Amino acid sequence: MMTITIDQTNLDEKKTSLLEDRFVLTKLQGYTLVFPAIWVTEILHVNRSQILDLPFYDPLLIGIIDRNGQITPLISATGLFGLPQHILSDRLLVVRLMPTTTDEENQHSKQLGNLGLIVDRLIGTTTREELPLEIFMTDRVGEMIMMKFSSVPATIWQPH
Repeated sequence: MMTITIDQTNLDEKKTSLLEDRFVLTKLQGYTLVFPAIWVTEILHVNRSQILDLPFYDPLLIGIIDRNGQITPLISATGLFGLPQHILSDRLLVVRLMPTTTDEENQHSKQLGNLGLIVDRLIGTTTREELPLEIFMTDRVGEMIMMKFSSVPATIWQPH
């Protein structure tokens, strides 16, 4: 019988390296919203009835949900990127994000960890090579928007 030993540390590094070159694409009205795959913890459907409203906070903050014992703030991606707001449906598609320790916006992203962005629909995944090079230098290229934690106001948790 042959036994294969896998060095878990090396495997985790390879997995991280592969994820750094992948991106999750979602639709947000007429735009394609691009997320680094390494940030995406999960994509889930949330019933509107599961959301606890926070009326005295920033209007971008739709509310919070309990996800596996963790509070997840839900933010309207349309409002975040200055697109016309539409009425939320009874069932929302949420991209739940968790920043990584290698994130260049690390300080800001730590404050916003476990964030959920409400999007219209999931398109799929792609690689770095399939995206326009300009998307890595600016926030928007045509109808494509790159998600950055710095796009979320640091005051999101301050009551108004």
